[in-house]
Amino acid sequence: MGEQSGVTWLHSLQRFGIKPGLDRTLQVLERLHHPERVLRFLHIAGTNGKGSVCAYLTSLMNQTARVGTFTSPAFDGYRARFEVAGEQITEHALEQFANQVRLAQQSAGSEPLTEFEALTIIALLFFRQQGAQVVVWETGLGGRYDSTNIVLPEVTAITNVSYDHIDILGPTLRNIATDKAGIVKPGIPMVTAAQDISLRVIEDAVNAQGCSLWVKGKDFDGVGWITNQGEQIFTYRGHNFDLVGLTLPLFGLHQVENAAVALAVYEVACQDKTVPPLTSLQLRSGVELTRWPGRFERLSLGGVPIVLDGAHNEEGARRLAQSLVDYGHHWNFHTGWVMVLGILHDKRALEMMRFVLPLAKVVLCTAPAVDRAEVPEVLAAQARLLTSVPVRIVSGVAEAIDEALDYRSPVCCWGSLYTVNEARQAIYQS
Repeated sequence: MGEQSGVTWLHSLQRFGIKPGLDRTLQVLERLHHPERVLRFLHIAGTNGKGSVCAYLTSLMNQTARVGTFTSPAFDGYRARFEVAGEQITEHALEQFANQVRLAQQSAGSEPLTEFEALTIIALLFFRQQGAQVVVWETGLGGRYDSTNIVLPEVTAITNVSYDHIDILGPTLRNIATDKAGIVKPGIPMVTAAQDISLRVIEDAVNAQGCSLWVKGKDFDGVGWITNQGEQIFTYRGHNFDLVGLTLPLFGLHQVENAAVALAVYEVACQDKTVPPLTSLQLRSGVELTRWPGRFERLSLGGVPIVLDGAHNEEGARRLAQSLVDYGHHWNFHTGWVMVLGILHDKRALEMMRFVLPLAKVVLCTAPAVDRAEVPEVLAAQARLLTSVPVRIVSGVAEAIDEALDYRSPVCCWGSLYTVNEARQAIYQS
């Protein structure tokens, strides 16, 4: 057995794709003596913003507790998915746990795990070993049949519901909300910023399970504005405390909603004594120290401003477009954006581009180096239906970033976290 046999096995699971269901995960966890049963979880689902909510929560909890965080997808391979107290899992530990999971699956004789299912189990083993006092636990896809749904959490949250993964979750918002509401557990409090039909679906689910429900705009709220200096200021109104005039480190008015959801989850967890109470200073520090790469991440290379954003569905694209307008207004970017665009083929690319391409002066269509990437020629054909600005095809993300910088205008790279990841690597290696 080679040194990297566990990780090699993990890579081999990619071929099984996405297979919703909990049985495979539960069978392997039984063999591993259920590490999830000694951990305390804050379980976060939603179409957009769940990663940002997890980042805010992790920063908040890190003020006083030993926090484990499981997020997806990761930028740099597997290791960045798993953190405890701000430290990623080591290569050695990842290899060890992957082998444990591989052997447990063989022993269980179960159907092969998907890659995400194996990663979910590795996270649980790692958090148990590291003595995590609370785990910030992000769903992968949907909720009800997502492998993260094998835990009994202290608090659940659904950030919002919009169109994404409709081939798996269903074609309507009711379908998607019903799947996400599958994380509701009997008596476990739920926090949400969902609206309209999605909120009604969630209300029905929590009523059926006898849960309390905290709704943004009713039980808690957040307001934000952008100063003349381009800073984003945030005020939170909660059940038990208010926070006035914080500086939000993650840009975009949608981050006001994400920060409010995170603080409401903290309030519920604190009320139920899942986490220790934080002082006002600790709460402020937790919010203001939050970092989350690839979400309206602002960089600069050779004096050219660059925005990287992992928007990969219609609502994410709408929010990105609004943030670009706000950012451009406060920094006097009125010449249009050079767009570097790479989208996966299972996404609704045309619907996404409708929101963002009106802000472009040129569009560079490319593809990240993953099998699911849409070919640039297809993206370019769709882009030309929506805009009269030049649309070019560039073979790789790094090459597209190089070409974009030649225009000496603000650059926005978006469409997938895989695209953003490759762009970040190219920028930092320049």
